[in-house]
Amino acid sequence: MAPSWVPAVSEKLSKREWRLLAERLGYTQSDVDVLQGGPRALLTHWMCCQPPASAAESLRQQLDELAWTVERDMVIRPTIIPDPEPKQDKPTVFLSYQWAHQPQVKMLWKHLLAAGYHCWMDVGQMGGGDKLFAKLDDGIRSAKVVVSCVTPLYARSANCTREVNLSISLNKPIIPLLLEQMPWPPVGAMGPVMSEYLFVRFFQRDNERTGDERYWPAAKFDELLMQVRYHAPPDRAVAKASYWQWSPSEQAQSKAVTTTKPPAAASGPSSGKVFLSYQWGHQSQVKALRDRLMGLGLTCWMDIFEMGGGDSLYEKIDSGLREAAVVVSCVSEKYAASMNCRREVSLADALKKPIIPMIVDQRCPWPPAGPMSPVLTQLKPIRVGSDVQQHWSTDAPEVRELLTRMSPHFLEFSDRVTSQACVIA
Repeated sequence: MAPSWVPAVSEKLSKREWRLLAERLGYTQSDVDVLQGGPRALLTHWMCCQPPASAAESLRQQLDELAWTVERDMVIRPTIIPDPEPKQDKPTVFLSYQWAHQPQVKMLWKHLLAAGYHCWMDVGQMGGGDKLFAKLDDGIRSAKVVVSCVTPLYARSANCTREVNLSISLNKPIIPLLLEQMPWPPVGAMGPVMSEYLFVRFFQRDNERTGDERYWPAAKFDELLMQVRYHAPPDRAVAKASYWQWSPSEQAQSKAVTTTKPPAAASGPSSGKVFLSYQWGHQSQVKALRDRLMGLGLTCWMDIFEMGGGDSLYEKIDSGLREAAVVVSCVSEKYAASMNCRREVSLADALKKPIIPMIVDQRCPWPPAGPMSPVLTQLKPIRVGSDVQQHWSTDAPEVRELLTRMSPHFLEFSDRVTSQACVIA
């Protein structure tokens, strides 16, 4: 028997909404066609064919992600006395995915188990009610490695973004699997985070068909196992005999990770912004630089002028970098050590944005120590004295060099900036 709240929720779903909900819950088009009763039939079927607690929580999660006008609290959590949870070893691999791709991830789960890896997947390991985030937290904390099954829907999912951010905060290794062809890094809040990682292309091309249930090229699964084994050994007690003496294929060994090149940035000047990347300890100096550039007619992106209440930091950084014509990287020792600054540099490099490094800390060596070094070492830095940083006078040689190096990247301001630099020179 369907819960009493089903009729009320059904009335609030439009035709487009309930069909999209059906797709996200794993129903095929043929399944939807069989459900003659529309949204009420869908909700009734879902609640009657799944464990009540997990079915209600899954439905609430989907309504949350789609941000519909449906009142999520109309989906009542049933009162259930849970069975005691059996003690068991914590899964080694946490599978992070968006629910629309649950069938594909279930298949991946099955193959990883055959290779000797217990995987955490919310289906079968989730309880009802308030256990949702607690279970996710426990699953990520106990895992040795996190596999992110990335798709456009995954990149837009608030819950998936939370899982990625928590994994990074806990210093968990992340292996991104690209289940569909899409831009890399993904657009949105995940862009600055994922730009640091190389992904495994996990979808087949025409010449890679396996002729069975697998949707990935055979060599790519070997590639995944190579990376997982780096962080955790397999459990021979559950591994199939065919994996006991497993060794990676030559194709997988030849390239342990795979990435595609992002589309090349458009050549020639543009009408974008100057993205000012800096560490907050130098905020006053960078603000003065912004004022000077704005006075020349350039549009600048600086976080303190772009962020509003409730804004997502990573989404703002992602959109700011994508709109930028050039990135001015204000390098200091603290900048080189900053996780957020490192993400900005990585994303700028992945998007093929021109980067002009300016050393604003005289104690900072070049190239700076740490993960930024491979990106910045190939670039010529502008070392700016502390006296120039206070007023950024355009007659300073450092400022003239900055203007000259920026001018080719702008359309309507190119002549103005170039002439300004030439007049002062």
